[in-house]
Amino acid sequence: MYRNTILFAGLSLLIFVLLGFATYKEEHPEWKKYQQEYNVLLAEKAGDPKLANLPLTIKQNWNNVLNRIDRCTSCHMGISNAKFFADAKQPFKSHPFLNEGEFMRKHPFEKFGCTICHQGDPQGNSVEKTHGFVEHVDRQLLTGIFVYSSCTKCHINVYSADVNFKEAPVLMQAKALVMAKGCGACHTIKQMGFSGILAPELSAFGTRTELSFHLVHDFSHVENPVKSIKNWEWEHFKDPQKVTPGNPQATPPQPPTIMPNFHLTDDEATALTVFVMSFKDKKVENIPLDYLPPPYPATPPPAQAVKEAPPKKASKKS
Repeated sequence: MYRNTILFAGLSLLIFVLLGFATYKEEHPEWKKYQQEYNVLLAEKAGDPKLANLPLTIKQNWNNVLNRIDRCTSCHMGISNAKFFADAKQPFKSHPFLNEGEFMRKHPFEKFGCTICHQGDPQGNSVEKTHGFVEHVDRQLLTGIFVYSSCTKCHINVYSADVNFKEAPVLMQAKALVMAKGCGACHTIKQMGFSGILAPELSAFGTRTELSFHLVHDFSHVENPVKSIKNWEWEHFKDPQKVTPGNPQATPPQPPTIMPNFHLTDDEATALTVFVMSFKDKKVENIPLDYLPPPYPATPPPAQAVKEAPPKKASKKS
């Protein structure tokens, strides 16, 4: 009887502690800590002490046109404030390319939100659930140069040979590589007019979810500990035979890849990875027409200098 009483008391205490811990976490989420820090910084930079006491609330951008609810700015509070936070540390640093004449001026956060370009979990409110590789998220967060793979959701003619999409130089670098290496001889890429049949079609590669990709690809030869689409593709560009050597024991047997090793540099492999991730299935992305910009203007061919023949000298009659 005494042992049961001790056991009951111990379990009750454990439950009490767990409930207390859960309550504390609920009342002290990460985003509140970041907002408090941001408000203090904003008050200092703006010279207005009252700003340090702004209310702490979940920030939410609900876009019913794109069917998205983004809560990223619950932590990234300075994202549109380049005046005060251009050189701040994360998560307060303002978004790049916000200056007059730069392309983010045409992409207001109120209209586009965040995850239409950056993907990830739009409703997560902790670093763990929104940054790095999150296994349950179908489309992982895109950062740095990989965000350019989202440009083609709206800018649909950047694959044309005569278009120089200067806002995304990595896509232009990769487009030149694809043309130079003759990728269309084996791959179908509808966006570029390629209809190769020897290798997998790439036209909707960037719409693949992590789960759908994992179900049909072998990651056992990928060295990067993060087993993502992005890392598989990068290592495959660097050494196709290493990543896809084939498996004669499989049912049915899997032959090795026929893709040659182009001995790409790291930068070239990165550019091509961004590029194939930009190949979207328009039926899945379903971007409203109101969001589609006019076609990017083609680059005119360089004007050829017209060489004028020197005037003929009048001949002297003897």
